[in-house]
Amino acid sequence: MENKYYPKLFSPITVRGVTYRNRIVSAPHSCPFMLTPGYNNNFDYSDDAAYYFGNLARGGAAAVNTGHLGVDPRYLIGGNRLSFDFFSPTLRLHQIPMLRRMTDLIHAHGALASFELNHGGHRSTPIDGSTTVPGPSPAVLPNGKVAHEMSEEEMNTIADHFANAAAIGVANGYDIINIHAGHGWLMSQFFSPLDNHRTDQYGGSVINRARFPKMVLSRIRERVGEKVPIAIRFSALELIEGSYSLDDTIETLKYLSDVVDIVQCSVGNLNHQETECFTFPLQYMEHGCNVYLARKVKESVPNILVEAIGGINDPAQAEEIIASGAADFVGMARSFIADPNWARKAKNGKAEDIRPCIRCVRCMDANTKTAVGECTVNPRRLVHRQYPSELPAVKRNVAIIGGGPAGMQAALEFAQKGDTVTLFEQNQRLGGKLFFADHVEFKEDLVRYREYMERQVLKTPNITVRLGVTATPDMVRSGYDAVIVAVGADGIIPPIPGVRSKHVVPAMDVYGREAELPDQVVIIGGGQVGCETAIHLAHVGKHVALVEMTDELMRDTILIEETVATKFYLEHVYDKKNKTFVGVPKTDKIQVYTGARCVEIKDGSVMVETKEGMKELAAGAVVLAAGYKPNADYLEQFADTAEDVLIIGDARKPGSIRDAAATGYYASLHL
Repeated sequence: MENKYYPKLFSPITVRGVTYRNRIVSAPHSCPFMLTPGYNNNFDYSDDAAYYFGNLARGGAAAVNTGHLGVDPRYLIGGNRLSFDFFSPTLRLHQIPMLRRMTDLIHAHGALASFELNHGGHRSTPIDGSTTVPGPSPAVLPNGKVAHEMSEEEMNTIADHFANAAAIGVANGYDIINIHAGHGWLMSQFFSPLDNHRTDQYGGSVINRARFPKMVLSRIRERVGEKVPIAIRFSALELIEGSYSLDDTIETLKYLSDVVDIVQCSVGNLNHQETECFTFPLQYMEHGCNVYLARKVKESVPNILVEAIGGINDPAQAEEIIASGAADFVGMARSFIADPNWARKAKNGKAEDIRPCIRCVRCMDANTKTAVGECTVNPRRLVHRQYPSELPAVKRNVAIIGGGPAGMQAALEFAQKGDTVTLFEQNQRLGGKLFFADHVEFKEDLVRYREYMERQVLKTPNITVRLGVTATPDMVRSGYDAVIVAVGADGIIPPIPGVRSKHVVPAMDVYGREAELPDQVVIIGGGQVGCETAIHLAHVGKHVALVEMTDELMRDTILIEETVATKFYLEHVYDKKNKTFVGVPKTDKIQVYTGARCVEIKDGSVMVETKEGMKELAAGAVVLAAGYKPNADYLEQFADTAEDVLIIGDARKPGSIRDAAATGYYASLHL
């Protein structure tokens, strides 16, 4: 029967006799918490991984992909050891049982299991500690490694490794073999003229550059037979000058179409960091910003099924992609990380209950300085199985003071345990400081997140919300078993002469009042808040000077791609419709001063001490973005208001939305 909410998205499709129950694919992704130390210094999937991928199947996806697994016993994938030694003498004891456990859990929930295989090529880490890695052509790499030109014999060996790994996967229940042929890994190194400079039959023309990847795919087909779909992840464009064109992509896929059933049309090359901002689209890009490539491939290569990917997190958009014929499947990784039940909720017409991904890339474990694969909006990402907050507990009467992200998360978690919750918020709306996002074009995801959290709080029966009420210690001292204080933090006012002038405002007070600001604005503080405020004000027509005391902007921001994109738009014109950074014009509206100290705020200007000496910057308004600190004296008043008093969110320690949400979740576990 046709789904009444999203009929095309939830229509089945059969490939080589294998039926997908809908068109939604949980795209490949992995995380260190899924891995356990294995043979030969690499890592194996843990029992936690099996449960994690099983939960994605339970959440309604048609196909669930593993993260990429390295097929070559000589190399680890990149520097994070995402490998899987298919030649280990302990394979049958350690790895195969976990593969079977994973496929059993995926199948138990009605989804197909897809096995992603890869080879790092240039991006490999040799097991023996050497610095020599394989590639299509000789190269000295920026990391000091030396790529040697692969011989035909080595190509055949690697093709056999892929085929062997694929056969092991199929033997252990995987329904689909997915080959990573994009993003700058070995297969795409052969495709790309940036890496492939060969003059033999494996280089030069489009077809020649695709000859080795076709060898691999053909070898896999020989081993797994005709009943197993083969999919590839492919960078339809690398978004780098001198790389291949979309016409080249179409010619390549036509050449591969007799051995490939499905192609995921991604973009980018991980060896060129600026392209990752489109591989994993950020807040600055349109949702589905790469769908135009899937549409073009679908029109041009009719005998391959096409999967669209790239910041898709709205069921209505996913439905339109399928209904319009742009693609046969939609792939999502981060949307399932934010809400593993994404597809189930969409199917049941509960799109408003989907926890929205805000596209921050925190979950992409290899791309953060911490490498733990957290999720900003889903604090259960790392403790999805071990510590659910619905553990049996004594039912409590809980007061929560503050309706920002920490307070709302805590309210929902305590309510889910069965506690009675009263949430006090001094303003007339929930959301805390997140209200600023309403005024920023590139913060639409944050608006959706705030609205989602507000909806969940207001619809939960055992949460009473008291808006416009400033909770006092006396108000909560009696009648509550626990008091959770989530009142946020105050903006830091640096000790600068003139800082108390009327034309000096905190960054959060700028949003919604942009029209009142004069043309010339100086922002003091080059962290994430200061940089994003500069981009926003420039976008609405202001001229901005951004002053940062240290030598580096956003130095405390762990999200590498977000940092790259933000710094790019401090120098270039921001446009949400950009599909690449190539050719984007420079902006004249933002001037950045690093290693610069504001020494005085005057009427109409700011005196700044730079490395070159004193500089006077025109300033009709001065915006403070120097960070936040808790109000310790205020918090101390609540210390004895209940048997259990917890301080969470920015009131505990100023941080990110992730920190706020996580402390709200952890509060429910603590009690």
